[in-house]
Amino acid sequence: MSGPQRVYDTVGPDGAPDLTPQISDFVNCYDMDGINPKTIAWPTNANYCNIAGTANYWVAAAGQTAAVPATADNTSGTGSALNPAQRKRYHSETTFSIISSTAQFITVEFWN
Repeated sequence: MSGPQRVYDTVGPDGAPDLTPQISDFVNCYDMDGINPKTIAWPTNANYCNIAGTANYWVAAAGQTAAVPATADNTSGTGSALNPAQRKRYHSETTFSIISSTAQFITVEFWN
């Protein structure tokens, strides 16, 4: 995403602003093995991403490592989020983490 800044002038019903951006021109695909987490780096200038997988996945932000939930409650605020479709970059984070308990492909599209 080191190219020009994109502005998405999309319009919804009755001229209302449409908050859905166009398909990104910067998409990464990750081959998840169902065991190990992957660290995803934010591209330069990217502030948003859309994550899609073919099975459940968990995401952790701000330098934490994603983990599949254990059988006990986690009430410390350090749990990983299940299937978050869209994310906004958390302050100045440079990476986030994804894990899956199933082998699958996950795509992450980035935009500004």
